[in-house]
Amino acid sequence: MELSSAGILLAFVASIALGRLLKVKIPEAAFKLVVATLVFTISLWASTHGAAVLLQSLATSAVMLALLTAVTLLLGMMIDRGSSGNPGGKARGRADPVLLLSIAGGWVAGLLVGERLSSLISSAVTLEVYAVIIATGLTTADAVTVDAVRKGGAVAMKATGLSIVSALATGFLASLTLAVPLEASLATMLGLGWYSFAGPFVAQVYGPAWGFTAFLTNVLREQLTFILVPTLRKPRASMISLGGATTMDNTLPVYVYTYGEEASIPSIIHGFLLTLLTPFLESLVVSL
Repeated sequence: MELSSAGILLAFVASIALGRLLKVKIPEAAFKLVVATLVFTISLWASTHGAAVLLQSLATSAVMLALLTAVTLLLGMMIDRGSSGNPGGKARGRADPVLLLSIAGGWVAGLLVGERLSSLISSAVTLEVYAVIIATGLTTADAVTVDAVRKGGAVAMKATGLSIVSALATGFLASLTLAVPLEASLATMLGLGWYSFAGPFVAQVYGPAWGFTAFLTNVLREQLTFILVPTLRKPRASMISLGGATTMDNTLPVYVYTYGEEASIPSIIHGFLLTLLTPFLESLVVSL
C-alpha cells in the first residue's frame, strides 16, 4: 500500500471540513500518541537498512539545517529590517522526551529486526500517516478565524512567503553542496517543519533513507526554533519562518514569550498556512 497524493489531499481537506462541521477535536494526548507511534515506525523503518543510513541522515540533516538558517536570516534581513523583538520574556529550548524515546526506540528496534520486515513496516507507515493527517485536520479546523486573519495577516503572509522561498533556495543549495538528487532535497525542505508528514511522504517516493532524512531534518528544525528565536529575536519574519508549520502549536509559546501576546496571531496563521500548503507543495515536487 502506497501513499496517494490525491488521497492525502482529500483526507486532509475532508478532515478540516468535518472538524468545522462537527466541532470535533482530537485530545492532545491522543494526538501526541499518534505522532509518537508514527515517529517510532519511521525510525524503525529507516534503521532496518543499517547504522550507515542513520549516520548519513544525521550528516545530511545537519548541513541542510545550517543552510536553511543562513538563508532564512539573510532573506529576513532584506525584507524585515525594521522589526525587533520585545525585550521582555524568555524561553528555553526543550527537547520532547517522548519524541526522543520514539526515535531512539525505533532505531534500536530496526537494527535488531533488520530488513526482513521492511515491506510490512512500509505498509504500517502509510496507514499511520493517513491517521496523522486526519488528526491534524480535525485539530486545526478552528485554529484560524476571519478576525485573526485580518489582524495578523500581513506579518503571517510575509513569513509564509519567506518560508517557501527559503525552503526552495535551501533545497537547491543542499543539492549542489551535498551532490544529492534535487527532487529529494526539495521534498525534504518543503516539509516545512511538518515532520510527521514529510518523513513518510518522502520515504514512499524516495525510499526510507531519504524519508528518515526528511523526518529528522524537520524534527531538528523544531528544536532549533526553541533555541534561536529567544536568542536572536530578529529579523521577526525570519524567526517566525524558522518555526515552519509548528508555529501554530509546538513552538507557539516561544513566540509569545519572546515577542508578547500579539505575536500569537501571525504565528498561528503562519503555521496554519504552511500546514495547509505542505501537502500541495510536496505533491507538486514529486510530480515534476
